[in-house]
Amino acid sequence: MESRPPDRIGAYTLDRELGRGGMGVVYLGHDTRLDRQVAIKVLPEHVATDPERLARFEREARTLASLSHPNIAGIYGVEEEAGNRYLVLEFVEGESLAEVLDRGPLSVHDALELAIQIAAGIEAAHEAGVVHRDLKPGNIMVTPDGVAKVLDFGLARFDEGSSTGSSGLENSPTLTSPLSSPTVPGVILGTAAYMSPEQARGRRVDKRSDIWSFGVVLYEMLVGLSPFRGETATDSIGAILHKEVDLDRLPADTPPHVRRVLQRCLMRDKRERYRDIGDVRIELTSPLETPAAAGASGRPAWLLPALAAVAVVALAGWAFTALRPGGEPASESTRDLRLSIPLSAGLELRGPLAISPDGSTVAFPANDQVGNRHIYLRRLDDFEMRQVERSRDGDVPTFSPDGQSLAFALRDELVRVPVSGGRPVGLAALGGCSGISWGEDGTIVYSEGVGSPLLRIPDTGAAPETLTVLADDPLAYAHVWPQHIPGTRKLLFTAWVGGDNGGARILDLDTGNFHPLAPEGNEDWTPPGRWAASGHLILESWSGLEVLPFDPESGDRIARANTRTVLEGVYNFGN
Repeated sequence: MESRPPDRIGAYTLDRELGRGGMGVVYLGHDTRLDRQVAIKVLPEHVATDPERLARFEREARTLASLSHPNIAGIYGVEEEAGNRYLVLEFVEGESLAEVLDRGPLSVHDALELAIQIAAGIEAAHEAGVVHRDLKPGNIMVTPDGVAKVLDFGLARFDEGSSTGSSGLENSPTLTSPLSSPTVPGVILGTAAYMSPEQARGRRVDKRSDIWSFGVVLYEMLVGLSPFRGETATDSIGAILHKEVDLDRLPADTPPHVRRVLQRCLMRDKRERYRDIGDVRIELTSPLETPAAAGASGRPAWLLPALAAVAVVALAGWAFTALRPGGEPASESTRDLRLSIPLSAGLELRGPLAISPDGSTVAFPANDQVGNRHIYLRRLDDFEMRQVERSRDGDVPTFSPDGQSLAFALRDELVRVPVSGGRPVGLAALGGCSGISWGEDGTIVYSEGVGSPLLRIPDTGAAPETLTVLADDPLAYAHVWPQHIPGTRKLLFTAWVGGDNGGARILDLDTGNFHPLAPEGNEDWTPPGRWAASGHLILESWSGLEVLPFDPESGDRIARANTRTVLEGVYNFGN
């Protein structure tokens, strides 16, 4: 039995015990400096006495402390007293979702309201590079006002990149008893019942594991029981690996789109699941929107991401048409040209678009009427859209410099295909994809997302070469969304840094050196952006899309005073 901590830890006084779990005992405390209640967690011995785990834990705690989201319980700090480590957390009043579900399932409306909030919290953490790995009703608090707050983000995290067999499972801090034991504590049963298949097998875990666990939690909110609960952890894991989820147990008034979300979240092959929890949130939110949520145009709010992406195509069209004959940049007085591309009936835009170098063709991923995502091509002089052959689950398309071929992410592979038609040809294995760029030198640069540098391969396919090193970019946890700048040996990309969106970087392909783009007169990062052939940077800002003149050969300073806004109400562009 762990002994009670002292009554005072630094500036915090301790009151009563709140609960126990796999990651330690939690006490109610009081912050004497800021006069607020806090939760103080005693780190378990296997973390507090292991230097490697403790160092990793503290790194993750710093990342989590940078998160600020209404659906995530915050971290205030890490304290040490008499050689013991304590985590100071936001105290959330209310009851856990597990306690709520002890009284029975929720109505469909209430379940969806909570599910959307939970998904929003997970989305914010994923964007900061944090994977929960232990999402379950016991780690979700519901306040008296009905606000869902996710607890314990990343606290059970460990390096699984090289785990194989069952080693990852055996080393999990939340599985502290042998799986064959008939006396495994109930908290372990709860954890086991929400594990993804890859986690149960001890394989590499990424954000798609959280998407599986989210699906299990949503199912339990609607039905009242986890679909994989068993008498022992072994029973639960066996059900996860082999039992089919019974969607017939869902309430009769469960909307079809919710059933579809559950099916996609609970695919055993993670390549068949949603790639991003943000897509889940949007799909759950869409049918809940009312006419009051529509804008002046009558379009519901959930369409904003799709409209933003179409706006990017409009801006790309401006970039090409703003060039004078001979390729000279147009003057600032040139009238912007805007372009709208309506989607075919039943299609929903689901990711970033690409426009061919000559500006004649657009490629984009979209969901069809039954929720399957494919890559589509549309020539701007044609009213018809064409689905790329064998492109189901395709994402992040990009054109070759001559516009004759297309590269895109296809499940766990980077592929290329002729624009004229044909089957995709594999180029390299993928663990995820956050941007692809095809250079004039016959190479393709891409990123696998969180934890990934930029990687490069020949456009004929080969083992990838590492192009950037994250250690050379302080605080960055990913290099993403590369873009070759035509006619130069420069490449523009985005760095994800801490809790921010990151910033723009310029890479010299000849030397391998890169640096941030900073405005003249200060050292602030320039926001994520893209290069336009008119000689401008297109930047994401809180107000919308901005453009400013920029010479990629001129160095690392830009004149923000020359910035002008060309489109308002656009967000998530370039990252």
